Amino acid sequence: MDEAVGGLAGLSGPLAAEVSGGLDSSIVAASLVRHAPEAVCLWLNATGSTPESDERAYARLLGRALGFRPQCVRHATAPLSTDWLTAISGGIRPGLNAIDRPQDLAWGRHMEAAGVTAVMTGRGGDSIFFQAATPDVFTDDWMARGWRALRSPDLLELAAANEVSIWTMIRRARDHRPGPPCPPQREHPILTPLPGPAPAHPWLAGSHGLGPGKAFQLAGVIDSVSHHGATALTRTVDVRNPLCAQPVTEACLALPAPVLTIGGRDRGLARAAFRARLPRQIVDRRSKGEMTRIYGRLVAENLDFLRPWLIEGRLAALGLIDQAAAEIELQPEALVWRGHYAVILTVAAYEGWVRTWEAHLGPAA
Repeated sequence: MDEAVGGLAGLSGPLAAEVSGGLDSSIVAASLVRHAPEAVCLWLNATGSTPESDERAYARLLGRALGFRPQCVRHATAPLSTDWLTAISGGIRPGLNAIDRPQDLAWGRHMEAAGVTAVMTGRGGDSIFFQAATPDVFTDDWMARGWRALRSPDLLELAAANEVSIWTMIRRARDHRPGPPCPPQREHPILTPLPGPAPAHPWLAGSHGLGPGKAFQLAGVIDSVSHHGATALTRTVDVRNPLCAQPVTEACLALPAPVLTIGGRDRGLARAAFRARLPRQIVDRRSKGEMTRIYGRLVAENLDFLRPWLIEGRLAALGLIDQAAAEIELQPEALVWRGHYAVILTVAAYEGWVRTWEAHLGPAA
């Protein structure tokens, strides 16, 4: 981490750093302070309008520990529109990385005003540091060591954190049978069911022998590729993600899941490595900032736009959206009961991408 952060910080400046209040961006900040203390002229924190999305207390705690003062800026919002979804859809991939366009525009303005030319983020930590400390971690250990896995000092913590018994984890591990890769899929009632299993990503070829924990980590790294396209912010400054740098990715993918979750904790190895540099309240924290209600409100307040955009759009015409189901699911009552806001925004971004590229290339078959 230190090498990646120091190398990226030395490319050019002046530099801004994102400090969300969570562990990942705090680790990047700690490396920046250690190896490039003079490079950062702006420490930015995005503050949501709900209690669970307001991370100012943790950002300020980190600042006091590392010797900087974060600038806390209210998370920007705006009504969804055709212009918004069209503006993010000009790339070779759908604009999933650019879906929060008002925030990207707002941060770009802040950085331009400060004379910043690049920003360092903590993106990618969920996958590469291994957030998913589930019973699958024990299954990986069982596959590698058999009954000796029962001697793991993390066994009790892993079971307690997942609210299952040790016997349940043993049964799951013994019942696991390695097979072809089966990446997790996001499902939602508005999407037409797939006629068969989804094709495996090429990076998963040859991964039959991986444990389910490690396979999930690899699937997360694959998914993160779709979240690194151009945005309004990347057009303003150079966005650098040290946790997605090749040396960090290779180092963490080479480590077994039980090592990455040492202590039975998500990101356990990362917590241990940076414990001496970060406040205890951040290293030992079990919660994290949550933006679900922010994006849920965005969907709920823009249903009058989203319903015709999706129900009468090109994905529905191509049979990818179930129009009758979408009529039911895109109602306030259904959203309150079932949610799935992220899937709805993702589908809306794909709809914009298809419309944009059909305008260039002609209708899809």
